[in-house]
Amino acid sequence: MLSSVEACGCEVKCDQMRAHPSTRLRMLGCAVVLAKTELLLANGDLTTLGDFAIIPNVDTRTQAKLELRARIIKAMAHPTRLFIVDELSHGERCVYELTEMVGADMSTVSKHLAILKNVGIIRDQKRGSQVYYTLRCPCVLDFFECVESVIKTSTDEQAELAR
Repeated sequence: MLSSVEACGCEVKCDQMRAHPSTRLRMLGCAVVLAKTELLLANGDLTTLGDFAIIPNVDTRTQAKLELRARIIKAMAHPTRLFIVDELSHGERCVYELTEMVGADMSTVSKHLAILKNVGIIRDQKRGSQVYYTLRCPCVLDFFECVESVIKTSTDEQAELAR
C-alpha cells in the first residue's frame, strides 16, 4: 500500500507509511529527501517519517521552519564537521588542507564538506584544480558559544551536586 507526503508540491511515495491525520505535510518550498520509510507513533503526539518529524497541532509554516533548523543542527552533529567549521572560522581552506588537518582520506572529507554545503553553512569556490571553502554564515560560531555555555553550566551544576 502506498501513501504519500507532499513536499514542495510534488508527491514523495512511501510504501510503509501507516495512517495518521497529520502525515500529509506541505514543506513550503523546502526540498525534502526521505532517507528512510518509517513511521513511528509515539503515544499519538509525535510522528516521524524518515528524517523529519511531524508534530500534530503545529502549523505547516512552523513545521517547515523547525525541520530546516533540525537539518542544519544535524549537519553539524559530527566532530569532524565541527572541526571543519571551526577551521573555516579562521579563513578559507582548500580540500587538500582540510584533508591534511582532519587526517582522513579526501573522499571522507569531501562528504563532510558536501553535508555542510547542502545546508548552507559553507560555500565553495573552484580555482584551477583546487576547491576552496569558506563559512557562508559565520553566525554559526554563535551557536558554538551557546554550546560551550551549556557545557559550562552543566559542568558547574555537576560540580555543585558533588559537593
